[in-house]
Amino acid sequence: MFTRPILLCNEYFESGREAVAVQKMVAGSRRGSAGWPISSIPAVATMLAIGVSTSACANDNGPVVLEATSTPTASRSAAPTPSPELGLRDNPAPLGSSAKFSENSMWTLTMGATDGDSWPEIVAANEFNAPPPDGSAYVAAPVHLSAADVEEAVDGVVPSLSFEVEYVTAAGKSYGSITCPVEFPPPGVGLFELGSMYGGAEADFQACAAVPIADVPGGVWKAFDVLDPSAVVYMAGP
Repeated sequence: MFTRPILLCNEYFESGREAVAVQKMVAGSRRGSAGWPISSIPAVATMLAIGVSTSACANDNGPVVLEATSTPTASRSAAPTPSPELGLRDNPAPLGSSAKFSENSMWTLTMGATDGDSWPEIVAANEFNAPPPDGSAYVAAPVHLSAADVEEAVDGVVPSLSFEVEYVTAAGKSYGSITCPVEFPPPGVGLFELGSMYGGAEADFQACAAVPIADVPGGVWKAFDVLDPSAVVYMAGP
């Protein structure tokens, strides 16, 4: 079950000669605590006494993590420190979890383990691959991509025209796929090499970026809508 409200916006995906306009709307759930019938007051009082909330409000923005490992419950004797929302930079989606950069996105991404220095595998795939710049390393991770069987996918959507994947260092600097122009080991393609995908299609690609070696530790991956930068999800790095 999704734990986030839905951020919906207008997106335009272009594939060949056609453009698909995707109309999105804002949805969430709200329950008010006012207006309870008199007969329900004892039940409400009981709920409040045991700490059960009788109201919930939805925010308008945020990532969606579909599968994630559970976190331990804090001791009742200690006041827990609120954790950042799962899928944000300070609390990225765990390795192997499936995530979307917005509730209404047609794309679901599953990030595999990150290799902080993938040059040995890259040069083995093609000896003519160019090495990373001096002082930098190719950081790479396999990504499984799924396209939802929705109306906007009927005519096909090119993934790279819809979203991008970057590596964000602990210092806050981003490095995109364009910094890694190489032929990859299996699955053998980068995001920009994927062609049109239709509803229900799945594909694998390599997320990759050339990153200064000193900045590799502590980084995370960021997937975001190219037309709506607020639609973003962060996934675990090395």
